[in-house]
Amino acid sequence: MLFANRISLRAILLAAGLLVSASALPAAAQTVTEQSSATADPNITLLSLPSATNGQTGLVSSSTYGFGTNNANTISFTGASGIYSGTTSNVAAAPWTPTGSDTASYLSASGNGGTATITYAQSQQSFNLLWGSVDAANTLSFYNASGTLVGTVTGTQVEPNASGAQDSTGSYYVDITNFTGGSFTKVVASTNQPAFEFAPAVSQASPAPVNALGTTPLAALVLAIGAALLARRHRRNLAA
Repeated sequence: MLFANRISLRAILLAAGLLVSASALPAAAQTVTEQSSATADPNITLLSLPSATNGQTGLVSSSTYGFGTNNANTISFTGASGIYSGTTSNVAAAPWTPTGSDTASYLSASGNGGTATITYAQSQQSFNLLWGSVDAANTLSFYNASGTLVGTVTGTQVEPNASGAQDSTGSYYVDITNFTGGSFTKVVASTNQPAFEFAPAVSQASPAPVNALGTTPLAALVLAIGAALLARRHRRNLAA
């Protein structure tokens, strides 16, 4: 009886160890789904940003912008980045939409170290956006609440031959999922080209659920060991 208990416990520990090892494997690359902006994406409603005054083009604002419930989410900027409107040569180009060049405001991360950063009050599971004039150097970096990088997407993952085209061949509606740990709270847009222009969705996927006990490899390990020890004690009591 004792020998059988040892075999059972050993098997359970081995299985639990495999679960932990699996969790330590490198995370898969982000899943990027895109479609040409020449056709509207019914699943993406873009965030409404402050408009330019009197229809002017160029920088609208570089101040931190709050949105969502109680403005709990924020968009902040460094360098010449900010909220832009229209197209300004060699500065920022409006993304392309099904009706032509976007007439609404959008975000632009400037080159030379400028960034546009979106910070969410709750963890998110996906990121949806209208990505304009996609360049190979356009980069989105995703971080979790602890500040750990959990995903990176570049322009070539959206368009392999990305060249910054400012028409329907260079703008895309994009959905990004599959982050290390399953979620993120901050998105940083950057580029070493003149600009990285995009408009985020008004809302992303529902907040990431908190893992319940037993849904992670470590929790499974704890439960497996506990169950094995209880079973072993029960068998010993029966044998006594």
